[in-house]
Amino acid sequence: MREVVGGVVLPRVHGREAELARLAAALEVVARGREQVAMLEGPPGAGKTALLSAAVAVGRRLRFSIISCNCLDQHGEAVVQLSECCPPVWHGGHVLSFGQEFFDRLQRQSARLPVLVAMDNLHQIGGRELCVLSSFVSTLRSRPVMWLLARRGAGRSAAQHHLVPAEGPIDLRIPLGPLPENAVVALAEDLLRAPLQPSCRELVARAEGDPALVTALLEGLRADGLIERRDGAVGPVADRLPRRLLEVVEDRLRLLPTQDRHRIAVAAVLGRGFAPGLLAGRLESSPVALLPTLETAVSLNILRSRGGIVEFSSELFWRAARELIPPAALITLGVAGQAEPEPAELPVPHQLTSIEREIVELVSEGLTNQQIGRRLSRSPHTVNYHIRKLFRKLRVESRAALAAWAQVHTGRAPSVFR
Repeated sequence: MREVVGGVVLPRVHGREAELARLAAALEVVARGREQVAMLEGPPGAGKTALLSAAVAVGRRLRFSIISCNCLDQHGEAVVQLSECCPPVWHGGHVLSFGQEFFDRLQRQSARLPVLVAMDNLHQIGGRELCVLSSFVSTLRSRPVMWLLARRGAGRSAAQHHLVPAEGPIDLRIPLGPLPENAVVALAEDLLRAPLQPSCRELVARAEGDPALVTALLEGLRADGLIERRDGAVGPVADRLPRRLLEVVEDRLRLLPTQDRHRIAVAAVLGRGFAPGLLAGRLESSPVALLPTLETAVSLNILRSRGGIVEFSSELFWRAARELIPPAALITLGVAGQAEPEPAELPVPHQLTSIEREIVELVSEGLTNQQIGRRLSRSPHTVNYHIRKLFRKLRVESRAALAAWAQVHTGRAPSVFR
């Protein structure tokens, strides 16, 4: 059952229900005549735009007049009007100047109806535009105006940390982090319109709560014909990253300066996690010189820091980033031909998933993919997907080597996990 605020049923937003309810409550405050300023903050892919769109839908249902603005054009570039040095604002399909005409329109509309001004990608505009926006917010404090602003977290300048002056503080600040596991599964099942097979649950879990990666992964698998339905549930038919996911990861990497992108490519070759000192040595640099690169990558949800180790934000992002490295660059780095860097230690049986343990046992008994599929109620494609993944995980290249690994680690065969 979806939540109802002010008599309005809130739209479905997987994992962001509490945040949308807070925004809906703020809209109710505005409807009673008091201005509110709400800021959505988060890294790329966190779902800021989706949550902003859901809040706009709530505003429409509450009969707000809507003014929406995206500070990026269709090519992802900052949009600037030469006359005002400000981005344009769209209203009813018409472009308004972000200067006096925009302010006059706000005054007229807020005299008749509550107004919701939704501005996405606010981090793309500069200090002068922010000053103009701040003056609007301060002047209209007594009007029923909801300023719903979305920007990338970890802003680039002091001005972006203080978007409004002291007399007009932000009333509601909503940081967006990774989605919880149950929300990721719900999002995936909503996108695929079917329950997930265990292999598919495991695959989306590798996005580690990044909604943009989950969406790109599943939409890409479907577009590339890499999804199958069996017994009412869906799952991948091959352990291959779809083109759509690679495009999304590449777009995020392109937010980095060129030199930083090259450094991150070297980091991807080192592994999912790496010590900054090791990366610095590979680059013939120093850890201190790498700090700006690492900090920027963390702010873009490319990397994250855990203790003394820096790692990619998710296993899925790391795999995609590594796959995007041109073959010539891999040759230069001396890793051509390696599917992925070797882990420090091989997994032991209890570190395998339940489906992996079952498949290892059945492979050890000499069963074919067809026979294993019948035993486990899986398709041969799904069985092959797990076997290929086991080959990489255990660093073996054949079914015989997989069976030998099982015997070595359990001391008996063929039923090695009974």
